[in-house]
Amino acid sequence: MAHVQKFTKGNMQGLSIHLDRKTENHSNEDIDNERTHLNYDLCEKEGDTLSRMNERLDEVYCMDRKDVKACCEWVVTLPESLKDASHEHQRTFFENTYEFLSDRYGGEQNVISANVHNDETTPHMHFDFIPVVWDAKKEREKVSAKEVLTRAELKNFHTELDKHLKERIPEIYQEGILNDKTIGIENIHSLKKHSAEIEEQKKVMAADLKRFKKPKDVFDKVDGNAEKKTVGIMNKKEVVVLLKKDYENLGVLAKSSIKSDYQFENYKSVAENKIGDLEKSKKGLEGKVERLEQKNTYLEREKQLIKSDKIQQQRNAVVYKSILEDKEPDLEISESEFKGRLILHSLERDGMPKDKAEGLNWLEILEENKINQTIPQNRLGKAIDKLKLFLEKFIKRVKTADFSLDGLKEKDKEINQQTKLKKSKSYDMER
Repeated sequence: MAHVQKFTKGNMQGLSIHLDRKTENHSNEDIDNERTHLNYDLCEKEGDTLSRMNERLDEVYCMDRKDVKACCEWVVTLPESLKDASHEHQRTFFENTYEFLSDRYGGEQNVISANVHNDETTPHMHFDFIPVVWDAKKEREKVSAKEVLTRAELKNFHTELDKHLKERIPEIYQEGILNDKTIGIENIHSLKKHSAEIEEQKKVMAADLKRFKKPKDVFDKVDGNAEKKTVGIMNKKEVVVLLKKDYENLGVLAKSSIKSDYQFENYKSVAENKIGDLEKSKKGLEGKVERLEQKNTYLEREKQLIKSDKIQQQRNAVVYKSILEDKEPDLEISESEFKGRLILHSLERDGMPKDKAEGLNWLEILEENKINQTIPQNRLGKAIDKLKLFLEKFIKRVKTADFSLDGLKEKDKEINQQTKLKKSKSYDMER
């Protein structure tokens, strides 16, 4: 279902032409140009595969040699069980596979292509990435395919991808990928070869451990069998004579110790590389979180702007609806009429001011519109009467001694006089 390849920088120009479908003349006869429009790239970066690779290589250290494997590619084929599935389910499979691969190989910053090809015999995805690891000694990122695609990595890859997909999309992915079409390291023969080598090494180590389970016992036995002699007349030296069997045992024990030291250093190196990869993955995830937070902030601002604009649109709709209810509407209105029609809309739908101050302000605006005759008098009169009745009840409820209906009428007169005065001054200025 998946196999891996490595490419040098020199291979990438031709690979980019194939992946990005830059030509309609293909050497692969299985490509159907009429279905090429169904292809898509899950790596949503600018540029093509080649330019993305060059951009990432400018950020990390890569040996200047023609044989350096600067790019690795997993080709993941759609499982048999999903070939008849809907386009949405197939895309879901590739999206979750992309997520697994991206997180596994250092984050999206290392991804240069994730082209899904639907124009060939079977849908498949080319996931191309730069194999970047952390060089702890020189404290920098470097390109190293052999440190990324180790035997352990290739051995565990399919199992872990299978587990990831079963956890993330169990509704469409159930049968798994570990079938007769699964390809391991390069092919099944090489996988069996490496497995045989591992088993043989295990047997050798087990034999050494069984034979020399306690090195101290070996040395004690050799020391007990040893014959110590003094040789030389002038310069006397003490020598130890060993049995041939004891001598051979010491040699084997020494070699076993050297082998253990070598294996320890090898395991240590692998562990350090793994830690470096995890640190790199952590940095990639932190960058992804930061980008998501920035995006969330931007969306929050957009939401506030849309909400503000929506409120204004609702207010405009209320006003113009009120205008259209009149027999002879005039869409060119003043600020005073705009406010008056909002108040009129609220009163006609049983909306009331929140307190006395707001009620008096409403009354002043309505009286001004009454004098200017900007709103039909029948609607305006009903609204003013309703507002006055509300104010009268409000006054009685709060038991305000210094305010009565008579005082309200006086206030109306005062408002009318002030409005007439303003209108008169405005008229004189125009003249």
